[in-house]
Amino acid sequence: MARSLSRYPWNPILRPDPRLEWQASGVFNPGVVQYGGEYVMVYRALSVPIVGGPEGSMVVSSLGMATSTDGKNFRDIRFFFGPEYEWEAYGVEDPRVVKVKRRFFIFYTAVSSYPPRGDAVKTALAVTHDFEDYEKWGVVIPFQSKAATLFPRKIGGQYVLMFTADPERPPSKVVLAYLDKLEDMTDPAFWEEWKREYERGEHRLFEAIPPQEYVEVGAPPIETEYGWLLVRPEIAPGSRFSIHATLLDLDDPAKIIADSGSLLVPEAWYEINGKVPYVVFPSGALIIDDVLHVYYGAADTYVALATIDMDDLWRLLGVGP
Repeated sequence: MARSLSRYPWNPILRPDPRLEWQASGVFNPGVVQYGGEYVMVYRALSVPIVGGPEGSMVVSSLGMATSTDGKNFRDIRFFFGPEYEWEAYGVEDPRVVKVKRRFFIFYTAVSSYPPRGDAVKTALAVTHDFEDYEKWGVVIPFQSKAATLFPRKIGGQYVLMFTADPERPPSKVVLAYLDKLEDMTDPAFWEEWKREYERGEHRLFEAIPPQEYVEVGAPPIETEYGWLLVRPEIAPGSRFSIHATLLDLDDPAKIIADSGSLLVPEAWYEINGKVPYVVFPSGALIIDDVLHVYYGAADTYVALATIDMDDLWRLLGVGP
């Protein structure tokens, strides 16, 4: 029985391309979904250094896109979108992509200052039907946050939004917000009430507890017969990254059923060499032919893939036959 994720032998599956200025410095932290008989990847791209920024030069984060017929070999790379408005002027980062009904919701981190201040890092949303046209909803969580995603269907008659609160004010927390309608995400009154409840200690799913340094939402949750499968990063003292799989209750996603423990830590050359060495950061996951495919950013420079048979994962989680 496999007790860890297996790296795809031909990793990294996406690399920076010096011929493309908008992704010459890095490609990482991908979201992957199925659409139109293919797999669509939306990922963070880093540009060549741009002279004339607030500190003399800077790289700009934007979102790129690639497609695949098998979920492993991606092609047709193209620019998707970048900063367009003041609230995202210095970067659009780290997309999470989830399909809800007939639309794809692309949550991303919007940065409005450089260098980024804590209060300039917020969660924004773009919505598309076809990965050609998109509509930006703007900032949808009006306080410090990142790494948001929706569960792909209603639970108990409500939509459920999961995100990381206080990412720049430790301890970070993975939290839940319950929405009667999706438009609640843009309602300041909804968030005022939610924030009051949060400050009373409500809505919290995971919290970084010393000596743990940081928790964050990873890939959008996947519905399975045993629960919602959440592939996520953990960061231990010394910035030691690892990838975990956590199972949440189907009817009550605030209830944790099981956790796999560490499934992968930085060891391969593309995980320990790059802009930020020793990073493995999962932001996309799919089950393809009873195999969990985990798409992750490696060293903030590459996109990589690791897999595990679902039967092996269920045994690690203590569920299933």
